[in-house]
Amino acid sequence: MNTNRKLICIGASVCVFAVASLFAGNEARADLILFENTVQHGGLFANGTAAIDTFAGDTVIKFTPVGNYRSGGLEFYGGKALVIPAGETLLKVSAYSTDSGNMNGFTINMSTGSFNLGTDSWTLDGNPGAINAFSGGAWHELEFDLSTVAGFVSGTSILNGLVTFKTNTSQNPVYFRNISLATAAAVPEASSIAMAALGGAGVIFQMRRRKKAKTTSVV
Repeated sequence: MNTNRKLICIGASVCVFAVASLFAGNEARADLILFENTVQHGGLFANGTAAIDTFAGDTVIKFTPVGNYRSGGLEFYGGKALVIPAGETLLKVSAYSTDSGNMNGFTINMSTGSFNLGTDSWTLDGNPGAINAFSGGAWHELEFDLSTVAGFVSGTSILNGLVTFKTNTSQNPVYFRNISLATAAAVPEASSIAMAALGGAGVIFQMRRRKKAKTTSVV
């Protein structure tokens, strides 16, 4: 094997190693289901009523608010407290309301602090979270980044209070079909990206050099 081929092989090997490094340790981790068809962790909670029901073909938590303080979903008090598994940093909720603008807050109580919609990071249907963007008559996907709560430690922080949707003046039901803890998408390390780029550049350089050498020898 001549020198150029060796260099091409080395460059290709560096690329393969770097790409593998991008995904190393990022294997898919199953979500920890809190509610899906049935309550798997925690218990039902509501200022009003909360019950397992059927809505539009889905098994849901139906929260019907009553009174001035309207909040419903799950609770993790006492023996229901749950350690958030290592690697899980997102709380994901699928919610529906018949009323537009019916969301005026979301409570997530943990042993190391509570989520703040105004200062901590969350998304609504993949966009930066905005309470007034919660429209009625459609399912919405909410994701709360627990790692942005001061003091949060995955594998140590405990859900020990409420995980509840807060409504405004409406007393119409709110529905939940999924509530889970999940792993955030991993971001490749800069060193791995740089290594892949360097290996690719080396391969391209050597291939161009071989091509130029062949062209020169023909002439």
